Amino acid sequence: TDELQLIAGGRYYHYKQKFFQDFGGLLNFGQFTGSQKTKESGFNPKFGVSYQANPDLLLYANVAKGFRLGGISNVLPSFCDGDLTALGLTRSDVASYGPDSLWSYEGGVKSTHMGGRLTANGAVYYTEWNDIQTPINLACGYIPTTNAGKLRSYGFEGELRFAATDNLNLVASFAVNDSALVGNAPAVGGLDGDRPPYAVKFKGVAGIDYKQPVSDDMALGFNMTGKYQSKAYDSFTRDNVLFSQFVAN
Repeated sequence: TDELQLIAGGRYYHYKQKFFQDFGGLLNFGQFTGSQKTKESGFNPKFGVSYQANPDLLLYANVAKGFRLGGISNVLPSFCDGDLTALGLTRSDVASYGPDSLWSYEGGVKSTHMGGRLTANGAVYYTEWNDIQTPINLACGYIPTTNAGKLRSYGFEGELRFAATDNLNLVASFAVNDSALVGNAPAVGGLDGDRPPYAVKFKGVAGIDYKQPVSDDMALGFNMTGKYQSKAYDSFTRDNVLFSQFVAN
């Protein structure tokens, strides 16, 4: 109808990859070679619905599947075997890694108020991420990639834009996210409920923008923005904390 829109789509994929690696040199402690093959096929669907309740209010919802190709890790020398054994892995286990995929569910609202001076948008989402491609920081100095379990994330995002005057605009946005491992992932030291690496719980931005025309062809402007994000960690085991930060521009 004039107000209701439905969307449906899909993408079929099929790929094959072949790799050959040859590492050498004094600092590599010898020469190591390896070859791998990977292949995968599948289908990614997408569905959406939007409803224009009135000229100033749009409601929408989307469901989609995402996919990322697998690949090959660097060839590991024999002196990394002990680190892998401690994780219950062998060199063949991390020689290549498979694809990862996710399902994303999102619903939201886009609106304008006060004759278009105020824009207010918001969205909630839930994501299920399977077979996460995750690097392993081995003590031997090598960083292979493996598939590490399942992750779920949900959160809320909001955005406000207000034209206080013809020259002055105020903006603010924020995102709240809760991400956690579903089940244990021994290969990367992750336990059920652990927050994933680099995942922050809160991000926020606020700013002002002012422009004053001085002629038909010129304007003077001033912009100031503040950005904040909460702390995160660089691994499931929380070996190093990435402190919260505030940046003013």
